[in-house]
Amino acid sequence: MLQTEIYLALILSTCIVFIFIAGIVLFILQYRKRKIQYQSEKKAMELLHLNEMKEATLQMQQLTMQDIGREIHDGVGQRLTLASIYSKQLLHKNLSEENQLKMEEISNIINESLVQLRLLSRELANEQEHSIDIDELFVVEIEKVKALAVCDVEFTGEKEFFIDNKKAMFIIRILQEFMQNSLKYAECTQMFISLKKENDCLVLNLSDNGKGFDLQASTKGIGLHNMKRRAEMIGASMEISSSIGLGTSLHLQLPL
Repeated sequence: MLQTEIYLALILSTCIVFIFIAGIVLFILQYRKRKIQYQSEKKAMELLHLNEMKEATLQMQQLTMQDIGREIHDGVGQRLTLASIYSKQLLHKNLSEENQLKMEEISNIINESLVQLRLLSRELANEQEHSIDIDELFVVEIEKVKALAVCDVEFTGEKEFFIDNKKAMFIIRILQEFMQNSLKYAECTQMFISLKKENDCLVLNLSDNGKGFDLQASTKGIGLHNMKRRAEMIGASMEISSSIGLGTSLHLQLPL
């Protein structure tokens, strides 16, 4: 009888110890689970807070850029418009032929600056819903090169080719970069520019008869990098080909 009681006491003690150990293990597991859950929730809150901060920063930047764009348009733009009016009035005065040519050149520079300024102010103000005639902008840039009288430029383009301001600005920058490189480094005497719409895409082809360059040796050039980066930013594909002595060409395709 005594022995049976001892066995029962041992079994009961063992069960109590087992339950105690199981409780400790369960407590530790629950603690770890809650700790992991807490850390996960904390990270989620931190990420949410970070995203909110980024969004607020971007909104502030956008508002600031819009304010700058409006100030450029309303302040500098109006003054340039006045200067353009005054210069046109002076063209009708009795000026010598030499001064007449100078005033015409000044008037052209002011008008070109106004076009660029309006594009910049619209881009800063994020007015992408407005479209602009890119063919007209091409003509302005090409006339600048022709005025240098060192290179002939042949341009074929569709009339009244409207695309949104931001894309137009990027394409104009690519055109400017190509023409400047052709004049400065390639020492070309002819450029060929084609702008057209094909299969719901804007297709731009640029080429020159300059001395060309080795593409492999110029992969790190800032000009090439800038053109490629601008094309990528508006979702356009761009290819440049060049050979020493055979000129350079650029092909850009932008889905519309």
